[in-house]
Amino acid sequence: MNNKNFIELKEIGQTIQYFREGKKLSIKQLCGNQISEKTIRNIEKGQSNPRIETLFFLSHQLGISLNDLLSSKQNKLINQFNSEKNCVFNKFNNNEKSEILVFLEFIYELEKEIFPIEVAQEIFLYKLICEFLILKLEEKNIDEQLCEKIRNFFQTYKFPKILEPKDVLLVTIYLQSIPNALDMKEYMVFQQTQAYNDNITVRYRENIYLLEKKQYQKIIDMTQPHFSQANMHATIAVTIMIYIQVAIAYQKLDNIEKANEYQNHAKTLLRYFPDDQLKKTIMNIQKKYV
Repeated sequence: MNNKNFIELKEIGQTIQYFREGKKLSIKQLCGNQISEKTIRNIEKGQSNPRIETLFFLSHQLGISLNDLLSSKQNKLINQFNSEKNCVFNKFNNNEKSEILVFLEFIYELEKEIFPIEVAQEIFLYKLICEFLILKLEEKNIDEQLCEKIRNFFQTYKFPKILEPKDVLLVTIYLQSIPNALDMKEYMVFQQTQAYNDNITVRYRENIYLLEKKQYQKIIDMTQPHFSQANMHATIAVTIMIYIQVAIAYQKLDNIEKANEYQNHAKTLLRYFPDDQLKKTIMNIQKKYV
């Protein structure tokens, strides 16, 4: 084994062992029925070169970011992934097929290919969708048909078991409430309806209020004790979609200042998604659809 590579692997292994022991986890507990104990031992000793999916799983188990485990060499792979992902999005814009259908095929394929960690899967899906919508908005090229397809995707998507039925209903209610882009008044009227004032949406309404006041960290602190991680990011994802629709409406009304304001709200919220990336999955999908 190359001495340099051995040092890098040893550093990763020592980091994993440090966090594992700090959380008082046994190797068996860290495995979570996803990885063999032998593999973990070899990684901690620096004798095994773990795949990116394995490192992502371990960082999830340890409650730390992927970057906490990666050496400078592997960080370059993550940067390469980000570049490839941007390439995928750019290809969508120039594809002769319907952009909407290609995008939805991409998302459904992602769901099949991604490794089975439900929370990570949900967060990554939401982040991809929101990144795509913001990209289209910046190009002034997003339309009602695309938004309708995205709404339908969320409404028919099979949420993970960790979400309670009331949480799914909460998200669905607000997906249905997203304004018609051409009629700002319709959105304001909805806020006075029974659905908006129903008890099931009270906490979500509080979240929207906090977001409007730009107290972004406060929403994170408030939701974490009460909601699952996936639901928290679902709430943020839906809010981003609402902001995008409002920005579109202002574009239609030629109020560029307001359109940019809501677009910036959406972009600010996007940074609250974790930045862990799944390079191998995206590369595979890119080869298939691009």
